Amino acid sequence: KAGKHVYVQKPMAYSVHEARTMARTAREMRVVTQMGNQGHSMEGTRRIRELIEAGVIGPVREVHIYTDRPQRFWAQGLPRPANPNAPPAAAAGAAGRGGPAQAGAATGAAAASGGRGGTPPAQPAPDPNVPAQWNVRTVERAVLEAMSKVQQTPPPGLDWDLFLGPAKEIPYHPVYHPFAWRGWVDFGVGALGDMGAHLVDQPYYALGLTQPVAITASSTPWGGPAADPASYPVATTVEYEFAARASNPAVKIFWYDGNLLPPRPPFLPDDVAVPRGDGGGGIFIGDKGILTYETYGRNPKLYPESLNEAAALVPKSIPRIAMEQHEMNWAMACKGEGQASSPFDYAAGLTETMLLGIAALRAAGPNGKRIIYDAANMTFPNAPEGNRFLTREYRAGWSL
Repeated sequence: KAGKHVYVQKPMAYSVHEARTMARTAREMRVVTQMGNQGHSMEGTRRIRELIEAGVIGPVREVHIYTDRPQRFWAQGLPRPANPNAPPAAAAGAAGRGGPAQAGAATGAAAASGGRGGTPPAQPAPDPNVPAQWNVRTVERAVLEAMSKVQQTPPPGLDWDLFLGPAKEIPYHPVYHPFAWRGWVDFGVGALGDMGAHLVDQPYYALGLTQPVAITASSTPWGGPAADPASYPVATTVEYEFAARASNPAVKIFWYDGNLLPPRPPFLPDDVAVPRGDGGGGIFIGDKGILTYETYGRNPKLYPESLNEAAALVPKSIPRIAMEQHEMNWAMACKGEGQASSPFDYAAGLTETMLLGIAALRAAGPNGKRIIYDAANMTFPNAPEGNRFLTREYRAGWSL
């Protein structure tokens, strides 16, 4: 609204509503915008579109996309750190299931008795010769104990209130910042919202997609209490259903994160591994063959290899970005030299598709309900209680 050009890293926004608002505002202000999905400016992504549009692998009815995130990069599936300044009762509530308040309870019955206001019966001293039972709650207690032992004062130069922005007010903890904010519900949108910009981009672009008509999602458990999760699941799968477009058939896109892989595709030779560049990749499945690619759209390959003869005849019809420099492409567009590669008009739609996977996962609950999406009205008609996940509640002093 200040009339300044904007380059924003992915994820472009926290919610579908935010992404749409950003795109609309950019159009109104006539500013040059770019989302940091660098692969969109690379040779691979543009060649993929040319090959798919030319029909080299035939009509595409399925795409499978996968990444190892969050593994190796940031933690998910964790309970929220207890507030070190809260009284014991409040700290117990904030800790969620298996929090520190339960650490002294020898059994579930004893914990339940204490929760009803009664006095738990005295427990015998633990036998040092009997090993502890390392179930999920034991692991969570160990994680919470480790979290409580680190420095929980913002480092010099960090304005924690400003970092929180519109998120709810919670105490600083290094588990949130820097970098690891991606895995926490208050700040990030998980592996799909993060890496989808580098992996969903290719089929969204090549197939000329807009928004899905339905989404089905499932996952491992969220971190913290189910009613108010603190962090995203360790692994997620999402199935997007897109309607037919002109002469193109309906297509399903399958997403896998947490280092899960899709079923082995047809046409791929037994001695060839699925691509795992930078921990992930994608597979277009056509009637005549498949096209595989790595993260950022790198190294697209065709199978069976006989399709390469037809591919060699497909001309380069999409403009290339000089030196494939996504940031400089935006800078030059700001100076009136060329067009931005991934402006908000494009990036908002891609981001919406990514975020719909997260919103549908939350709207579906534990039963993995198939969620219908009405893009025109930005609603889930068969799960209206889930519409709240298409936007967010803003902290006092922040609004959109």
